Amino acid sequence: MRGILGGVFDPIHFGHYRPALELMPILGLTEIRLIPCGHPVHRVSPQASAEHRWNMVRLIADGVKMVADDRELKSPEPSYTYNTLCSLKDEDPTPLCLLVGADALQGLPSWHRAEELIQLCHVAAVARPGSELEQSLPDSWGSRCTRDPETLRQSPCGRIYLHQGTLYDFSSTQIRDLIRAGTPPRYCVPGPVWAYIRHHRLYLD
Repeated sequence: MRGILGGVFDPIHFGHYRPALELMPILGLTEIRLIPCGHPVHRVSPQASAEHRWNMVRLIADGVKMVADDRELKSPEPSYTYNTLCSLKDEDPTPLCLLVGADALQGLPSWHRAEELIQLCHVAAVARPGSELEQSLPDSWGSRCTRDPETLRQSPCGRIYLHQGTLYDFSSTQIRDLIRAGTPPRYCVPGPVWAYIRHHRLYLD
């Protein structure tokens, strides 16, 4: 099973991918594919360019456990997760597991073609500060939830694994605010990403 971690990554930080690495042995993931969002549908445009966001993702991708994937950046179409999963499935039929935060899980039933999306993958939802994992999911989605990772291995798609894990109480927005205020976000982003941000003077205004 391959893990899929998408996001604007503006910038990518520990809260994005460390929970994914925690899930890797628990779910038996063969890799985690990092996919920067090209054209966000429900968010404001990223502050850093696609090139900068891609370069920062590449700095932490080792090509083995974490693989950088630029398919959404290359596509002129809006970045819908459903389309990305279809593209991945066309290339490789290996089961997929979409990795999301608890906040994203709550909105998942309203995503583009959500009922079809959940037939393409499992979902692993990681707790985040201020978000309850089981909070207000419709019954048809709540019934898919489990805290037993073996449940995902027993079916090709359609289950939602709830993972408490380590909480990271910061966001890309807070990191940008720290940089703008002149405070190094050393405990929020990996060293190579922080060096890249400083070199290119990103997020200063």
